[in-house]
This record gives sequence, C-alpha cells and structure tokens, in this order.
Amino acid sequence: MDNIREIVKDVISKMSQKQPDIRDQLDRVWLEIIDGKQRKHMRLTGIKDGQVSVCVDSPAWLFQMKIKKGEILKKLKNKIPEIKDLIFRVGKV
Repeated sequence: MDNIREIVKDVISKMSQKQPDIRDQLDRVWLEIIDGKQRKHMRLTGIKDGQVSVCVDSPAWLFQMKIKKGEILKKLKNKIPEIKDLIFRVGKV
C-alpha cells in the first residue's frame, strides 16, 4: 500500500495536468475579446450547459450587445468550443 506522501504527490500531479476550468478559460477569453469600455458596462454572471450569461447595466447596452452577439459568440466559440449561446440581461454590474 502506498504511503500518504506518494498518494498526495500523485493527486497533485494529476490536478496540475488538468485543463483549466471552463469558467477560468471564459474569464481570460472575455478579457481578450471585449474592450475595456464595454467591460465597464457588463459582467459575466455564469455559464451553464454551454450558455454564457452576461448582465449589462442598461437597456441601451443590452441593445448594443445583442447587435454584437453573433460576432462575440463566434470569437468565444473559436477559443472555447463548448460554448453554445450567449445571453444578455439587464442587471446589476
């Protein structure tokens, strides 16, 4: 039977080899594709079943982001193929 030191070493090694969580990937990609001005008016609120939820701070920004949805979604899918849709809602940023 392996001693605890070997088991812990093996677990840590396996954990470090895993790909980053999809949320971490999404946060990094989001910073790449959304400019600073836009980021001030929105916040990623979550991802579930490939759907990314984003809160925007006003109906005007909701309208603007819905217009740009296709372009943003395409860029997200190129970097993270698991993403299927992008949903914008007005809420607290």
